[in-house]
Amino acid sequence: MTKCFLVYLTIVLVLATGCGIQIDEHATETRVAAKIYATQTANAPTVTPQPTVTCPTPSVATRRSTTATQVYRTILTGKHLSEVSLGVSQLTNVPYIRFSLTQDGTDILSDFTLKHTDEYLGITVNKIVISSPIIRTPILESSGIIEGAYTLKEAREIKMLLESCPSVLEFVEFGNTPLPIGEIIQTTGF
Repeated sequence: MTKCFLVYLTIVLVLATGCGIQIDEHATETRVAAKIYATQTANAPTVTPQPTVTCPTPSVATRRSTTATQVYRTILTGKHLSEVSLGVSQLTNVPYIRFSLTQDGTDILSDFTLKHTDEYLGITVNKIVISSPIIRTPILESSGIIEGAYTLKEAREIKMLLESCPSVLEFVEFGNTPLPIGEIIQTTGF
């Protein structure tokens, strides 16, 4: 059975092998929808779209900046991410977020993590801290994991923000001090 997969993101990605394709002209940046079409069956299966994710803005953050004068250096942005997925450790049953990077992102993060092991790399959306993991080992390949004391719900929320907010996503150098979740910060941008 031949299938076509149609995924809407900011850019419509179509992998076609001779199938009929339908394109939704009203796809938006924050909505993700996936449909599977089979040419040889009348009732093609569909995958329910993920819920719309609204990227947080500073007006809805839980904390105001306590470091208003400090500007944090942006290391990577959402454009450097190529894939994000959720996993659960079989040993500890703790959730983690796996990410893959573009080649540029791999080069940048590899160089940075070689020099900044045991320091914090903040993750922000619209300048709001959503995670503050420590760099345990250099990330020399095109993928890595973000883990911590996350609940499954928190890990899912971070994953959805990483996927849904690429234009306002930044990985930021925090140095030796993590910042609290919800903190609003200033960054250099990329």
